[in-house]
Amino acid sequence: MNQSEQSQATPKSYLQTFTIIHLALIAGPVISMIFLLEVPEEWSFQFSENFEISHLIPVLISTGSLIASEILFKQYISKYDRTNSLKEKMGQLFTSYLIRFAILEGAAFYCIITNPDSSNPLFLMCAIIPLIAMVLLFPRKEKIIELLKLSKEQKMQFMKLNEIIN
Repeated sequence: MNQSEQSQATPKSYLQTFTIIHLALIAGPVISMIFLLEVPEEWSFQFSENFEISHLIPVLISTGSLIASEILFKQYISKYDRTNSLKEKMGQLFTSYLIRFAILEGAAFYCIITNPDSSNPLFLMCAIIPLIAMVLLFPRKEKIIELLKLSKEQKMQFMKLNEIIN
């Protein structure tokens, strides 16, 4: 947002921005998956004879991204000051979600690009799990109110979607 749009920010514009960025962050790995991953005729739940420990890296990165994104998100959220204005709180929340989703998207891309064995669904799941987490973690209006610990006045202001935020 440029400065004139930011000064005219409404709760509705923040929610729309959240939605657009959220969908774009999910769309990138999904489109990559469609073009880069080959779907075999038959799924094999067996590791090949030439299994290497490096094949576990996507599993660790996928799992680690879920843990790291949650820890960093909670750490950043805990720094909010209850006395901040609604606009400042929304900006901080937006940054928190961007950090969280960037970590999850990065893990999904890593698992897609370094997929060592496309016939084993484990590696596909390593890419899909962070994407599922992103879908489930989408910031809903009620969750935003809960996370920001809004005062009654700020809640009322937030619920008026088309009014400019101070």
